[in-house]
Amino acid sequence: MKRSRVLILLSLVFILLFSAACGSKEPATNGENGAGEEEAIVIAGEELGEHKITVAELKELTPVERDVVSVNSSGNENEYSVKGALFSEVLEDLGLNQKELNAIRFVAGDGYMMEVPKEVLAARDIILAYEINGEPLQERTKPIRAIVPEERSMYWVRNVVKIEILEAATAEPVSKLMILESVVSSMEQQDYTYYESIDKAVLCKELPLPEAGETVYLKSSDGLDKNEKAEVFLNEGYIKITGEANPAYLSPNLPKGMHVKELLWVGKADVGILSAAQGLKYFTPVQKDGVEGILLTDILQEVDMADSEKYLFAAADGYEVEISKDDLAKGLVYIKDSGEVTVMFDGLPKNTTVKNLLTITVK
Repeated sequence: MKRSRVLILLSLVFILLFSAACGSKEPATNGENGAGEEEAIVIAGEELGEHKITVAELKELTPVERDVVSVNSSGNENEYSVKGALFSEVLEDLGLNQKELNAIRFVAGDGYMMEVPKEVLAARDIILAYEINGEPLQERTKPIRAIVPEERSMYWVRNVVKIEILEAATAEPVSKLMILESVVSSMEQQDYTYYESIDKAVLCKELPLPEAGETVYLKSSDGLDKNEKAEVFLNEGYIKITGEANPAYLSPNLPKGMHVKELLWVGKADVGILSAAQGLKYFTPVQKDGVEGILLTDILQEVDMADSEKYLFAAADGYEVEISKDDLAKGLVYIKDSGEVTVMFDGLPKNTTVKNLLTITVK
């Protein structure tokens, strides 16, 4: 009798559990059934203020579907089918024209930032994608992913939570220019693991840059330029000075898309630091007295050196030479076999040659 009652009770429990399971639905995932559509991104600018737009509101705009190809810095390609809203349409609702902007910055939820310059904004569509390959975005990619067709994948930022409207990447006129190779020769260097290589690097915060300035301008020898927030550059960054793609701005704490390889120069406030080695790749080299180098005027024009009647050239050992504005065109910067960066002036006395060039300063 007792056994029958136990069996009846167990049967009732089983029936109740089965009914509850059949009557429930699986929770929506990856944005299905509206999940995640109330997540928002912020469009912000100094004059614009801050405006939020949800994924649901983006879906109310004219949908754009494209087959796109992402190309990374190594040349590897990945094909995607994306669906989203045009950033230009979002801007129109805010009274802005994408082609007239100087620059924008994508900010991801994990702190990754990528600046998109004026040239890209004027030439390319930007898709704020909420579907990829016919599927809602994965959690790590939500709320939207920025897609910039025909541009490198570094601009294809995941997990975008904010888009900042800002001025183009610019550097102030430079009153003091330092040569990176000479600067780092006296700095403490440490091992830096770069893929399978152990290279040498210096801390960005130990570079002799001024305290003034909230941003740092960076430019690579392939023409890429960007502004980095000074606190990120100084507190997180390293300059790798040996091995592949050196010098390179990078950090193990920053996404690789924020790294800048083959760094030509950096600027903060009115001070710049330039790599002569990358300068030989970036500028058109010239021959003088059997020496191949870079025209000094090309360098000074690139960094927008402040105008002066005289300039002071100083070596790492303290040797100094004053050169007049009229004689700058005679200058040639080159790297000796010993690795010393040297500047000589064609037609001027030999004592105007500065070996192990450290600084060029407006007098």
